Amino acid sequence: MTSKVYNSHFHTLMQESGDLTETCVAGRTMRKTNKSAAVTQQRKIKNTVDFYPTPASTTRMFLSWLEQRHEDLSEKTCWEPAAGALDMSKELELTFRDVYSSDFHDPAELGLDRIDFASQLFIPGAGYTRDWIITNPPFSLATDFILNALRYSTNGVAMLVRVGFLEGVQRYQSLLHDMPPTDFCVYVRRQTFTEGKIDEDRGSAMCFAWVVWDKGEDDYGKTTKVSWLI
Repeated sequence: MTSKVYNSHFHTLMQESGDLTETCVAGRTMRKTNKSAAVTQQRKIKNTVDFYPTPASTTRMFLSWLEQRHEDLSEKTCWEPAAGALDMSKELELTFRDVYSSDFHDPAELGLDRIDFASQLFIPGAGYTRDWIITNPPFSLATDFILNALRYSTNGVAMLVRVGFLEGVQRYQSLLHDMPPTDFCVYVRRQTFTEGKIDEDRGSAMCFAWVVWDKGEDDYGKTTKVSWLI
């Protein structure tokens, strides 16, 4: 399975629509740096944008849970819209037939399509829909990511968030009341996220979970089940 890291047709269609914005997905302006060419990739990522890559074990644990429910994922397509340095995408490629990766910042300078997934509205029927949309979104924009992902996924949406995502009046009113997730998958052990790099030996003070909208479930949009990832 291959990852479509750069899809010029996809990007061109978005530009022609006139909807491509310059809004920063991370909620701030990109900071330019004049570091020399000798600066490491990790340092360039850290100085460009707040970037917290997802450890492979964190992604694999969730995908194992998802595969237990869907035996046909190897025939499905997936979109990772906050792909960063492709840490999550590489794991998704082991599960899905095709993985499309994009990121508004392209922090690792991999040539990803720079798509503002939080606010971009795509052309209907222009090839933007995928079976699943799965990512670790910027926490402040998670609701916007989810709303767009629900529009452009046919089978389901999964977002890695802090457990605290479930609280908050505004989020409840704008999303969770009318469209509760089918599943809330909580990590039994705390997962580690380090700015600009993978460092699974470092401790974490935050609890993380996946919120899932499985459109094939009978209770889709009605009730939420809780599972534990261990």
